[in-house]
Amino acid sequence: LERGVPSDVIVGRFGPVIVVADTIEAERVRPLADVANEIRFQLQRERAQRDMLDMHDRVEDERAAGSRLAEVARKLELPFVEIAAIDNLGRDPTGQIIAANIGGQEVVASLFRTGEGFDADPVQLRGQGFVWVDVLAITPTRERR
Repeated sequence: LERGVPSDVIVGRFGPVIVVADTIEAERVRPLADVANEIRFQLQRERAQRDMLDMHDRVEDERAAGSRLAEVARKLELPFVEIAAIDNLGRDPTGQIIAANIGGQEVVASLFRTGEGFDADPVQLRGQGFVWVDVLAITPTRERR
């Protein structure tokens, strides 16, 4: 297109359109040396995301086969944390905040949406991975002493 000149009718995804270019920028070619680190980082990030999703699928397959989370973690060599008790604010029975140790408040919220013995959906941690939870027992609400 030339700047300011309407195009012919273009049949687009949402119907016919006519476009006008307000600005035309000259092509910029950056040398490979200038973009090599950006490309490397992008490729590493894409690979890590694929690996993370592959591991997600492996964990889900193991869970679908009836394995408990501790078994899955051992088999797939993943970190496993067992918490004796936690309240809805992410504190243990002594009042210490432990939510950060298990993935944050999102994971705590998932625990309190899950019933005892039910498989909860994994919690995705803002692109940083997944956390699975099993609620083994629920203590009825009571006043702290």
